[in-house]
Amino acid sequence: MYSTYPHAATQPQLQPQPQSSDQPKTYTSHAPSLASSSMLVELTIRTWAGRKKDKRATNDVNYRNSAQKGTANVTKKLLGECSELKDISNYAEVIRDYHRNATLPFMKGAELLPNEYFLDYNRTMEQMIQHFKGLVDIFIDAYNWEKSLAQTKLGTLYDPHEYPTAESLRSKFDVSFGYMPVPERGNFILNIEAAAKEVLEEAHQKHYDARLATMMEGVCEKITKPLEHLVKSIDFGAADKTKKIYESTFEAATALLDLLVTCNITKDPKIEAVRKDIAAALDGVTTDGLRNSHQLRAKTKRELEAVIKTLPSLGF
Repeated sequence: MYSTYPHAATQPQLQPQPQSSDQPKTYTSHAPSLASSSMLVELTIRTWAGRKKDKRATNDVNYRNSAQKGTANVTKKLLGECSELKDISNYAEVIRDYHRNATLPFMKGAELLPNEYFLDYNRTMEQMIQHFKGLVDIFIDAYNWEKSLAQTKLGTLYDPHEYPTAESLRSKFDVSFGYMPVPERGNFILNIEAAAKEVLEEAHQKHYDARLATMMEGVCEKITKPLEHLVKSIDFGAADKTKKIYESTFEAATALLDLLVTCNITKDPKIEAVRKDIAAALDGVTTDGLRNSHQLRAKTKRELEAVIKTLPSLGF
């Protein structure tokens, strides 16, 4: 499934329990299945922004504009426009995007990753970290030169005391990730007295249901957005002004076929039915065909809209 940047990694479908309308949605716990089929992964990225608030310039701006203290702030780029530093910042976002697309939100600071994609995820992250470190090496090599140019770039905003040494600066950049098991209901409350155990079990179940609800929202977003985007891009008639249909838009929709295999850890037949419906709607369809055929656009739009309407029946 994974290419350089995987589209998503998801987890099993959980069905909502019947309840009154004034109660939050609750999902049947599939903790054993979830715990045995998935893991949690934490990603930490640290970078040096190379920015600093200039108090003297801030006070000057507020004074010259008769503004109250705290109304305006002057933040300066210590190295001006430094391409080497910008490359690190941009690549950090690439790593975050990869991680976000490869996992689903589950709890703050930790996302869900299916076991079957662990090796692909781990290998890709290790490769990305090596590339990140290479960009840091390039920046550190250029740092002293860039620092020597900073006085010209910043003029009177320049303050030599605001610049760390190259050696200490390296420690401000880091990418790391680690794995944890998915928590199972009851695995840490076995030895608590009965009364306290009941209260704790209820609290843990509510917390777990909230995490599952967050997870399901993530699944829904990953499925719905690409389909709606494609439907919107092909929604024009033969006599209408032609819209642009990008290859990336079409590929994002076809990538859902892999996504729905990944998310269906419990082998839910309804999820598999959605995957087959998407496959049928896109079978033999190309971007050129969509651009040139009103009939194909209308047929594809109709079938994809039908798929979107079925998503609520999955509990999304």
